[in-house]
Amino acid sequence: MKNKLVITSCIIAQSLLLSTAIAEESLGLPGVTVTGKNDPARPNLPDLEEKLSTVPGGTNLLDLDGLVSSKATLNDVLGNEPGVIMQEFFGGNDQPRLNIRGSGIQDNPVDRGVHLLYDGMAVNQADGSFVIGLLPTEQMRYMSVYRGANALQYGGSTLGGAINMTSRTALNSDNFIRFQAGSFDTFNGNIGVGGISGNWDFYLGAGYSESDGFRHHSSGERSNLSLNTGYRSGNLENRTWFNYTDNKFDIPFVVQKQIAKDHPTAVIGDGYAGFPPPATLPGPAVMHPKFGWNARGGWDGIFNAYKRDPHRDTQQFRLANKTYITRGNTEHEIGFYGENLDDTFTDPLSHTVVDAKNIGLHYSMLNKGSYLTQDDQFLLSIALNSGEMPTEYWVNNPENGSKLFRFGDLDLDARNATVGMQYTGSVTDRTKLVSGLQLLHSKREMKGTGSTPPSPGNFDKLVVDIDSDDSYTAFNPKLGLIFKPSEEISIFSNISRSMESPTFNHLVTRKVSPLIVPGVIINPPAVPPFADAAIGSGIALLELDEQTAWTFELGSQGSWADLSWNASYYYSKVEDELITLVTGFAVNSKTFNYPDDTIHQGIELGLDAVLGNNIFSSGDKLTAKFVYNYSDFEFDGGIFDGNQIAGIPEHLGYTELAYHIGKFYIAPNVRWQPSDTYVDHSNTQQQDSYVLLGLKAGYQPTKSLRFFADFKNIADKNYQTTYVIRGISAPNQPTFLPGSGFSAVAGMEFTWE
Repeated sequence: MKNKLVITSCIIAQSLLLSTAIAEESLGLPGVTVTGKNDPARPNLPDLEEKLSTVPGGTNLLDLDGLVSSKATLNDVLGNEPGVIMQEFFGGNDQPRLNIRGSGIQDNPVDRGVHLLYDGMAVNQADGSFVIGLLPTEQMRYMSVYRGANALQYGGSTLGGAINMTSRTALNSDNFIRFQAGSFDTFNGNIGVGGISGNWDFYLGAGYSESDGFRHHSSGERSNLSLNTGYRSGNLENRTWFNYTDNKFDIPFVVQKQIAKDHPTAVIGDGYAGFPPPATLPGPAVMHPKFGWNARGGWDGIFNAYKRDPHRDTQQFRLANKTYITRGNTEHEIGFYGENLDDTFTDPLSHTVVDAKNIGLHYSMLNKGSYLTQDDQFLLSIALNSGEMPTEYWVNNPENGSKLFRFGDLDLDARNATVGMQYTGSVTDRTKLVSGLQLLHSKREMKGTGSTPPSPGNFDKLVVDIDSDDSYTAFNPKLGLIFKPSEEISIFSNISRSMESPTFNHLVTRKVSPLIVPGVIINPPAVPPFADAAIGSGIALLELDEQTAWTFELGSQGSWADLSWNASYYYSKVEDELITLVTGFAVNSKTFNYPDDTIHQGIELGLDAVLGNNIFSSGDKLTAKFVYNYSDFEFDGGIFDGNQIAGIPEHLGYTELAYHIGKFYIAPNVRWQPSDTYVDHSNTQQQDSYVLLGLKAGYQPTKSLRFFADFKNIADKNYQTTYVIRGISAPNQPTFLPGSGFSAVAGMEFTWE
């Protein structure tokens, strides 16, 4: 691996010295016309820009071929976008916390709150959850982000909105090979090859990545394979996709704040967390002469990461098909998908083993004409999906992390039906009205057996039958206006309602004791009750309501001269917000509907500008990018009345200056979180503010060949990237995830037709 990095770095260094010609890079401002491969049913960049221009709300559009540096991870791609907040989580693999407008941020890790789609069809599991590490960015051509309740045509209903990923095909992408290597023995390699023969086309993509990670016990690897083929004849196109992803990574887990500051690469078990665990542990657990062994040594004794071996291992097979039909002024899309997901998530205390099977159907009909106004659009969309998610819950052996005792075995079934109707009409030549209504119905069924959770004085090994059936229904209206004072500028406003049903992770709560005796489980008094896996672990079902919100939004997108912008203000009043709190051990958690309202409001701002041309020499150019996200989330009543909702930085910014000369560019950048952020809802403990310096550089000697380098945290700043959220946090509790220190990657990309 080190040889790969040395060779790559030498190639790039030599290439940068050859730089003399005119710059070929573009700033990528809105409204840029892109020529090249196109297909009416597989939209190119101008088509997607036109589609998003009819949305009366905040949107983002990314052409991944326009990203000139690393795009190996989701954080590389989305981390510098207005309204999209990415927080690195485990540090070794592409498993960030994805957040839009505070939706789903309460979960650890975040696995809900945003509707994810491949080519307009859902990636989320049937209960609304997702595994974000399964998204191979290298095999995506475009990403369209609908912030808030603006993705009605895709069945999106969450507060956070939706992200639609357009796959690469032979019709929208050149062939390519790309690799990069860098710090922490990181390597990423990808290839994409396609072809067209008559009415047929095909595309094959494959990738592999691995990294040892910045922290101890944070290595990971991911491999993916994608294949799609299409047939076009007249006004009809049919396309089939196959995707396979295998993602594995170790989890370094959280540490106390002082350890995160003094020993950022360390994990619990390295000898720095030996101070006493929480006083909530029973005295006999620590003092017992025979079974108190795993409570001695404080946190290092209880949560030794090397012994408990927390990790995640996920494989996904996905098959999808979609037919596009155009008849006169009407466009039809009919699609279906099926997938199998094997997921084993091992935290320090338990295994959660899921073998999910999901199927879904999507239909949409768009009709354009002059019925009520000169430019009318009627949209009807139907999304149906169903999933079986049989799940087993196991207590971990604290000596080696293996499965010790199964305390839950549930058949979890979820079904959803969404119908959306939307009308867009031209009120005047410069004003459009957008109105819509979404009907949503969800079912959650849970059957099986489980041990009862431990409770004081209850030492029975009781296994109970579980049978629960919950349903959720919503009517979500939407009304918006778009005013265009010019062709390049739009001003929009909307009011909308959103609804989010609980996932199975919310409805099934688990409680596992960290003081489990490995080996044969026998009855008390030979083993103290708190150390018996059959007594010290259990599951319970929760009765939860759906989370709903009314959101008002006002904003503008456009360009003028050498400046382009993307700006939104939103205000959401949330009822029954799903709040998930972890215990002092940072593992066991419980979700509840907050009994009073919560307020989510913020500003999402992105600016791109050309600052000057021919500054130091003929043909050079200086460009700038500025992103600022302001998030003001607070409790409006209840036990936390007036407090900030933990989980999201109040201020988060990114600034980049790029100097282009000849075939070379260099772009220093700054990522800043200027204020401390509360990590608990009681607002007692904080994540420290930070400023991170970075640098991007590249050289493109020919149209087909590009070299790039990306340096992050070049000052080697010690900071905390994120944390688990509690009602109240104490300094001796493991809460924080240290951010990565200085890192560098270098790579090359070669394309051909």
